[in-house]
Amino acid sequence: MKKLASILSIVISSMMVGSFGGQNAMALVHPVAHSPISMINAPISPWDYQKRLGKGIDVDWSKTSKGRLYYSSQTVQDFKEAGVSHVRIRIADQADEKLLQGLDKQIEDCLNAGIIPIIAYQADEFKNEPTEQNIQLVVDWWTKVAERYKDTSHLLAFDLLIEATDALNKQPEKLNQIFEKLVTEIRKTNPTRIIMISPRLRSDADYLKELVIPSQHNNYLMAEWHFYASGPSKTNERKRWTTGTEAEKKLISDKINTALEWQAAQKIPTWVGAWMPGNYNDGNEYSIEEQTVFANFMTSQLTAAGIPFAVNSDTKYYDRENNSWIESMQPVFNTIFHGTPTSGKPNDSTEIPQKPDVPNVHVGFNAKGSLDIEEQSRFLREQLHAMKKQGIKTEKIWLRLQGGSISQKTYPEDWSDKDIRQWATIQKEFGVPLVFVVNFNDSPESQLKFFKRLQEHGLNFSFIELGNEQYLPKFAESEVGEFKEVTKRTAEMTPQKYIKMSNEYIKAFTSIGLPFYVQFAPEKEDKIITGVWNNAIAQAINDHVFLTENIHGTIHLYERDGDGSLNAKQIGEVKRLVNRPMNIAITEFGVVDKRGKLSMQQLIAQEKNLTTRILHQLEKGDLLLNQVLYTDYKEVGAAVLHPKYDGITPKGKAIMELFKKLW
Repeated sequence: MKKLASILSIVISSMMVGSFGGQNAMALVHPVAHSPISMINAPISPWDYQKRLGKGIDVDWSKTSKGRLYYSSQTVQDFKEAGVSHVRIRIADQADEKLLQGLDKQIEDCLNAGIIPIIAYQADEFKNEPTEQNIQLVVDWWTKVAERYKDTSHLLAFDLLIEATDALNKQPEKLNQIFEKLVTEIRKTNPTRIIMISPRLRSDADYLKELVIPSQHNNYLMAEWHFYASGPSKTNERKRWTTGTEAEKKLISDKINTALEWQAAQKIPTWVGAWMPGNYNDGNEYSIEEQTVFANFMTSQLTAAGIPFAVNSDTKYYDRENNSWIESMQPVFNTIFHGTPTSGKPNDSTEIPQKPDVPNVHVGFNAKGSLDIEEQSRFLREQLHAMKKQGIKTEKIWLRLQGGSISQKTYPEDWSDKDIRQWATIQKEFGVPLVFVVNFNDSPESQLKFFKRLQEHGLNFSFIELGNEQYLPKFAESEVGEFKEVTKRTAEMTPQKYIKMSNEYIKAFTSIGLPFYVQFAPEKEDKIITGVWNNAIAQAINDHVFLTENIHGTIHLYERDGDGSLNAKQIGEVKRLVNRPMNIAITEFGVVDKRGKLSMQQLIAQEKNLTTRILHQLEKGDLLLNQVLYTDYKEVGAAVLHPKYDGITPKGKAIMELFKKLW
């Protein structure tokens, strides 16, 4: 246990933090209940829509005679319970009344169940012979469909064309021509609905660069692309996959990077409308084990890139005639949707929750505030200036200003007036919100005096975080002297002692009028300790033991055991312990490379994957702070800013790109 505590003490810390108050603070601490998905009818930005899509599946409910015959509302319920967050409803036939009535029900069932529906049209005549006459037929089809669904929830999207193939591959100008006409016509009835266009050669990402953005896109446009839509091949060099060699993996990562580069250049989000883990259409020469290996890599790469996807297709996993999951395919399905190749029908314990209203989630960085303030503030100011020029709202960038590199160790006297003024200047110029962390080793009276001193020098704060990681074994084991952050005040720590001490600080700070955030323990600690601690803290909130009603929770989430090892659903589990609305502030999160073997590229991919998974669990008003803003250590590690790069690190660039969508 002492060894564990020693390791943990190297990677955690805390002290002082801040953010602007007023309305922004109130926005953080008053969660708003989400409307049912079927009731959401406000326009949704494409970047928000991209995050909401998550993992979906292609369906032929309206495409084939069997699909229409065997469709039932039970199918949608089963999909929702299994973790499917969107469906791509493919259609090949003319939009007659019978087809549209069936489509009406499918869309309604999806929205009621909390699944996002996307209509995708095949347009075979046009693809085979892209004449003016056939272009008009497609325009007429979408005009009719757009008129019918103009008042439907904005969660419904239009995917204009399934795979530009055949003759159209040789006439890319015809593809751009039809997209221009379709978007112009649809915008007459659906000015703010998400519309999706796709490149030629079976929606190959390499041809995204040829797309001409329709003039009437109205900033509600996405691009659909896909690869391995009919599965990998053991012989075709363009989509070769045998055992997952580096060359085979590179085929996948290269396509993803191409899409990401186009997405960044055009400022238009993308998604993958189809990929298949086996070559089912050609008899399928891949075993279940081989499919799970391929599916695991494909899923992890797309998830790390923040690109949602639909798997091709529903009938490979679901027996629609009997409304049951195909048992033999469950290892593949669960690998894609739950990160585990277990067999058996998906159940509530593996259900993926509805995507949150992500733009209302606050994000930023945990900062070692007193660490080389001159250099740190220079690097930070350069980044904030650059982002402001890009139109980024820097007043949305949260910072938690830890006092140093070891938690609970920095005291008021360690902060000079000059130090404080440098941070105050940054906040005044860029409006960054700040969080104040109480040092439990210092008295309530001293901490309050320090807080007021910070205010006098111009710093404003959004909430008060009550201590830092008091649940760790080093505090419970009373190791005074071994860890400088463990003193007589914080030794022999128990949940009850923490609650008592928290009330002392709450009483001292009551006149400040800010929300208080108490600590919850993450699963990475001893599960018994975690359970006891979290239950006690939650019970104290439920029983109104804390001397304030304006109280919420913090938790730190470090992924230490490899990509995907952290259980992001523990956020919801903590919230469910409390019987009243409560925001969660994840004031530290990141990847810990315990063995020091991750390349920078691997670290970035894992950080992005972890960030995306956590964001999917957050709700309006929650806060997510990446570890760590700046270090001057010999090893760059998880730093966003570092002297080795004279500013932003590759990892910092990747996290900034993710966070920019929320700023």
